[in-house]
Amino acid sequence: MEKLPLVLDLETKYLFRDVNRDNKKLGVSVVGVYDYKDKQEKTFLENELNSLFKLLEGCSYIIGFNIRSFD
Repeated sequence: MEKLPLVLDLETKYLFRDVNRDNKKLGVSVVGVYDYKDKQEKTFLENELNSLFKLLEGCSYIIGFNIRSFD
């Protein structure tokens, strides 16, 4: 089976400095993805994360944009 990635970019409602570095309080503003399997861009709001999780479970691997040095 061919391995096809999903590219993910997560935008939070707040910065770490705004929530005293408590990542549980960051919130999700929007998540943008590009799915190489169907060659489509998709966006998810915080209340749509369950749909995003299903998509993530079905991809071969995830490429995160600016994940290591997050905000």
